[in-house]
Amino acid sequence: MKTRDNKPETGSDAENAVNFIVDETALLSRRSALAKLGIITSSAALSACVATDSANSPNGSSSSSTSSSSSSSSSSSSSSSSSSSSSSSSSSSSSSSGEPETPIEVCQLTRSTTAGPFPLSMILSNSAYERTDVTEGLPGVPMSLKFKLVDNDGSCASFPYASVYIWHVDKEGIYSGYNNGGTDARGKTFFRGFAAVDERGEVTFNTIFPGKYGNLATHIHYQIFLYNDTSEMAHLTSQFTLPASEVRKVQATNMYPGANAGSNNSQRQITELKGNVTDGYEAFQLVSMRVPS
Repeated sequence: MKTRDNKPETGSDAENAVNFIVDETALLSRRSALAKLGIITSSAALSACVATDSANSPNGSSSSSTSSSSSSSSSSSSSSSSSSSSSSSSSSSSSSSGEPETPIEVCQLTRSTTAGPFPLSMILSNSAYERTDVTEGLPGVPMSLKFKLVDNDGSCASFPYASVYIWHVDKEGIYSGYNNGGTDARGKTFFRGFAAVDERGEVTFNTIFPGKYGNLATHIHYQIFLYNDTSEMAHLTSQFTLPASEVRKVQATNMYPGANAGSNNSQRQITELKGNVTDGYEAFQLVSMRVPS
């Protein structure tokens, strides 16, 4: 989180008195010296020695102190107010337009991965697959999957100029468009689709909780295409895994063939997953990427 340096504060009369009597080579801090003299200052004045501001905090002045050290107290109160605002904005900050922003501390650059052997990129040239419902009526535990794209330029601002392409296996662990070791799904396009994000950098797909593919962790692939140009190379190719605890619950149902959560890679873990097997799941994936200027 960015911070800005506190402005230097002018000393009060009490602090100037301390400077006269404390030897310049003494290792006592200003606060210790004040304590030795029995000078009691307000907690706001003391906190001015250590308070820091967050760059995300809204600007504004705090109430002025009515004590003789009003300059120091006012600056300290402003810093404390900014720190409190920063703390609350970490969980729910707002831009000038009222749009929720992404806390900078969670805006880590999304790692790229390979597309794997089943991307079926040819469908990207067919507008029929520009869709958010990718189920094609096939069964499974329902899951809505929301993506949010942000620019990893230090501000984590939403990036509204891109399309997201997703693909994953069905409940049986089969990828559409390929011969999957005895199960021929060529000519099929289930659980694939792409769509443009909105002005908030968000898009939500309707899909199902994927089945297992071999001994791999249950996962979903995706690609990001800048400025909605799916004819160009993907700007980012990645994937995320689903929590093993929920995978076991889903695969224990009658719809899914066998419970095997596979290995999990926490570095590609989904940002958020809510729900249950009965009612379905809501998944959220934050994608932080560097966008060329």
